[in-house]
Amino acid sequence: NTGRSLDTKYANALRELYQLNVANRYRKESGRTLQGLLSFSQQFGSPHKDLKCIHIAGTNGKGSVTCKCAKALRDSGFSTGMFVSPHLNTFRERIQIDGQYISKEDVCRLMIPLLEKHEKEDFFL
Repeated sequence: NTGRSLDTKYANALRELYQLNVANRYRKESGRTLQGLLSFSQQFGSPHKDLKCIHIAGTNGKGSVTCKCAKALRDSGFSTGMFVSPHLNTFRERIQIDGQYISKEDVCRLMIPLLEKHEKEDFFL
């Protein structure tokens, strides 16, 4: 069953990601470097360099401000990508293109190679 296989891959990818997040919380702060992350990104062609971004930061309201900005841009004819964290109901709501959640297929297609690469080379060190 393809659906069950996809659901299993998706669940396994999220489990690995969440375990990675927990493991990184316990590292020495000095072990994480921006250079390590940029080096990792370069191995995938530095995709961030081709994006025009609005980075919304602060203590409160980031999610709602992000959603309102994305909607205003879409209403003005722009295509939007949005990343928010944490999620409320499903991991997929964290990553949206033009208001649509990322598919389980795309989560697996994009995340599994990143997790495999990270397993071989810890990019935070």
